[in-house]
Amino acid sequence: MSTLKPLQWGLLLLIAGAGLYTLFGQPSASVRAGILAAIYGAAACAYAVMAWQKQENRGLNVLFATVFLLLAVGQANMLWGG
Repeated sequence: MSTLKPLQWGLLLLIAGAGLYTLFGQPSASVRAGILAAIYGAAACAYAVMAWQKQENRGLNVLFATVFLLLAVGQANMLWGG
C-alpha cells in the first residue's frame, strides 16, 4: 500500500472541507452546486486516471468515472440554472 504525498493530502483535505461546508455550512444553492460539481469532477478525473494506469478493475474504474462525470455535469447544469 502506498502512502499519500503532501499534495495528495492537501487535495484530500480540501475536498473533505468543501464537502463538510456543503453539508453543514448551509451555502446558497448555486454555491453548493458549484462545490459539488468540482468534487464530482475531481473524483471522475481520479477514476479515469486509475482506469488508464491500472489493468485490474479497469471496467469498474471506468464505470465510476462515468457516474461521477454525469453527477458533475448534473450539478454544473444546476449551477447555471438548468
